[in-house]
Amino acid sequence: MTVTAKTINHKAIRSENRKKILQLVQKERELTIQEISRELDISVPTVTRVIEQLEEEGLAQNAGVSESIAGRRPKVIRFAPDAYYTVGVEFADESVRLALTNLDSAIVAEAAIARPNYHELDGVMQAVRQETDAMLQAHSIAPARMLGIGFSLPGLVDGRHLLLKIAPNFGIRQVDFAQYQRVFGFPIFIDNEAYAADVAELVRAAGGVAGVNGGYFDPASNLPVDLVELGGQMTSGSLEKRGAV
Repeated sequence: MTVTAKTINHKAIRSENRKKILQLVQKERELTIQEISRELDISVPTVTRVIEQLEEEGLAQNAGVSESIAGRRPKVIRFAPDAYYTVGVEFADESVRLALTNLDSAIVAEAAIARPNYHELDGVMQAVRQETDAMLQAHSIAPARMLGIGFSLPGLVDGRHLLLKIAPNFGIRQVDFAQYQRVFGFPIFIDNEAYAADVAELVRAAGGVAGVNGGYFDPASNLPVDLVELGGQMTSGSLEKRGAV
């Protein structure tokens, strides 16, 4: 297949339609396909195709049929906030705090690791894995339903390369978080603590979805929020290096 500008444009349109539809269903909780079509000015066949995909992925559910005065009663679509989860992890001076959240940012479970030794980071990450596994098992959540785990870190962070360049408070530098991907078995994301908190506020203000303390995701694209447009309100620069000055 030859990739052309037209092909790319069609892909972009499909992606944008999916994002709009999922955001609307998430906001309104329950809608019919006809209501989605009218609200977004997207054709019924297109909405139907997207909804079928979302149902296959578990992000939307069939909630029965709506009341109708005459004719065939339309199918009602319901957002499924428990389709996927994220774990947010905050590295603080006296503890490591974890929160398991669903797609509505609702906290499902929390855990903490007291007095972590950041100079022995392998041990800290193994402890995070153990606490994460315990939360997932306690709530019968399969690893396949995890979008990822996000780490909120103090210091200078290169999120694209999963590199903590320096954390002066902890006395550590040049930590490659990519090596821990195999520890968890699902995607890892890292960000500076201040930036991560700002992103969460932007997403919530925009009616989007955010995790807690580092786990920020947009289910419309299944990407971390810092890889998704937020109305141009916040960017991280071409090198994606962030940190407190």
